[in-house]
Amino acid sequence: MKRFALFVGWDHIAGKGWLDLSGRFTSKSDAEKALREGRFTYGKPDWWHIVDLETDMIVAASDATLVI
Repeated sequence: MKRFALFVGWDHIAGKGWLDLSGRFTSKSDAEKALREGRFTYGKPDWWHIVDLETDMIVAASDATLVI
């Protein structure tokens, strides 16, 4: 079964401004839904990535300047 991780982050929170939701999703669309519906402690994230844990590839991201 495929697994996806959702990483979200906030630029104004140095050192601890990210959240790793690894392996909680079985499809990219499930991760996107969680991102849309999420109620995060620090508000809407400044950035996010969805990673396919089988291939370790980023399958969606909030910015086009992402360097892997």
